[in-house]
Amino acid sequence: MWLRARLPDAMVPTRVSVLSALPINPNGKIDRRSLESLAVEEILITDSVDVAGDPILADRFESYGSTSLAPTLLEAELARVWRQLFMCDDVDLTADFFQMGGDSLMAVQMAVQLERLLGRRIPIATLFEATTISSLARLMADESWVPAWKSLVALQPSGSQTPLFVVHGKGGDVFYAQRFARMLGPDQPVYGIRASEIEGQEIPQGGIEEMARGYAREIRSLQPEGPYRLAGYSIGGWFAYALATELRREGHEVIIFVFDTNPMCRLPWNARRTQRLWRFLVSISGHLQYAREMTGMPVKAWPQHLAVKTSRVVRRFMATFRKRPVNTEPVNTGAGDRFTRAVARFSARCIEARVEFFQARAPWIPWLRAVPQIRVWRLLVRGPVRVHHLACRHGEIFSERHLPALVAVVNRVLKDDRLS
Repeated sequence: MWLRARLPDAMVPTRVSVLSALPINPNGKIDRRSLESLAVEEILITDSVDVAGDPILADRFESYGSTSLAPTLLEAELARVWRQLFMCDDVDLTADFFQMGGDSLMAVQMAVQLERLLGRRIPIATLFEATTISSLARLMADESWVPAWKSLVALQPSGSQTPLFVVHGKGGDVFYAQRFARMLGPDQPVYGIRASEIEGQEIPQGGIEEMARGYAREIRSLQPEGPYRLAGYSIGGWFAYALATELRREGHEVIIFVFDTNPMCRLPWNARRTQRLWRFLVSISGHLQYAREMTGMPVKAWPQHLAVKTSRVVRRFMATFRKRPVNTEPVNTGAGDRFTRAVARFSARCIEARVEFFQARAPWIPWLRAVPQIRVWRLLVRGPVRVHHLACRHGEIFSERHLPALVAVVNRVLKDDRLS
């Protein structure tokens, strides 16, 4: 029996009270005072009783899934949570959270449910460590396990090649790269770098530079010497660049995989003019985009459409003549907005590095920004900047439809790097 193996004989219960559900107070906590007044069903506990074999317990937990009945109460509770998250009637205890379609929002919901079940906070990154119900339940039941509140998580840890470290972006997490990491193949290790700030902490006073120093310490604990392969998507490219700057300061060689990152931070003087040109072309492409949208709507709707869009276009146009960088990404509340503001305050400086730039080349409007976007990186980095064009929009790079094409290009770059 599970309890007998972990507790003294005097502390092992002989009976257990089974409830259909635990009473919850308005704050989401267990209402302990209401427990005494509830009608319960007592079940005698013996060494031979388990959830899977006892007919009463089996009947009680049959709603947790029919393909594989949970052998422990914790697995049964986790199965119930997964059924709610994935809105399915059945769940396999060995099914992978990410392969089932789990995303960052569902991971947060899962962490909340784990806190209610266990009475303590569990890092969201635990889902990278244990991705199935069975492995997660074993981890939670291990008395020696201590939650690791760290940034480095394993997306695909196996393989003999030099690891690729994918740094978070606006959301602070790396769930978007989970499928990407697995598709790179079993011999290519991939690790994600999450922001500890998404667990409730504030961005440090030192901004991105201070965050990068912490990331560098964790990376060196796994890979003591370079060359280091770093990657970042969208504004995550600047977090990767800040990390590359820290590693270069320590004398290590770095290669940065930049996935369509725009010049949004403070740049050295030689790149500022090109950055302003890029911002001007952003405003022009905005005009063209609005004109394109208007062709698909009735004429009577044009005035309202123009009224909504004009103010943003004017602000972007006027920002072209300002000295400070302007956030051209959509304004977002929560963690994403904090990380975007941190990027806008980041002062990038020239470093010796190699950049593999993956540029989204959508239809006829965004190509206006393409030339100055690449020019900025060539002015910023002392080293080769190779450009790889992707036939998709910025937000589609890691989508299920376009991910195979991206993986093929990245694998080719990694292979060429190994052969050189």
